This record gives sequence, structure tokens and C-alpha cells, in this order.
Amino acid sequence: MPLLYSIDGTLVRIVVVDRVTLDETVQLTETLLADPGFEATADLLVDAARGRPSLSYQEMRTTATRWAALAGRLRRIAIVAPGDVTYRLARAFQYFAELAGLTCRVFRSVGAAKAWLAEKALTVSGAP
Repeated sequence: MPLLYSIDGTLVRIVVVDRVTLDETVQLTETLLADPGFEATADLLVDAARGRPSLSYQEMRTTATRWAALAGRLRRIAIVAPGDVTYRLARAFQYFAELAGLTCRVFRSVGAAKAWLAEKALTVSGAP
């Protein structure tokens, strides 16, 4: 499967290692929902640096809509897409994710994505 994931507390990290099909994104969503390690409120870090763009716009919209089923369990989605084509497609996914009610941002580096997630985590935990 070209979507590998790991869970570390409240961070779910997905690494895209090849072309991804819609069926594989559906399977990943179902796997996450069934995983007992998937915390009630988690951040999602998607590293698409090794992925190859393959989903159509409609498939991205469908994936975002299905990920909205995780909305009660996902706080934020940070996507790492260093390549130009992957970055543009990830921005399209961001648009669809936000339409579905998810908070999503796209970054060129893992460091920037982690910094955004950490910044938001501090804001959330430091709120009155």
C-alpha cells in the first residue's frame, strides 16, 4: 500500500510512497477509524514528498469528504508537498478539505508543517 501511517500520541503521520488510488484513501480512512491508537483529537501530518500525483480533483474532493468523517477526531491536517505539481494538487485538496469543515494547510517542508502543528497545539493548550 502506498500510504503508510504511524501514530505517536496525538500525531498521526501518513507517508505517501507512490501513486495513490481512491480505494486506498478509503481503506486508510477505515483503518484509522478502527485503530485503537487513534486518539479522540489528533493532528494529521501527510508527507507527500515521495508520492506521485494520481488522484483526480473529484477523487480528492471525495477523499476530503470521507476524511470529514474523522472531523470529530482530527484537529488539523498539515500536508508536506515539496514538488510544484504535488504542491498545487495538495492546495486543491486543502480547498476541498476546508469545504468539508476540516482545518488544512500545505507546506513545502516537514519542518514548516511540524512548526504549524506545534504552534496551533500551543494556542489550543494555552487558551483560557
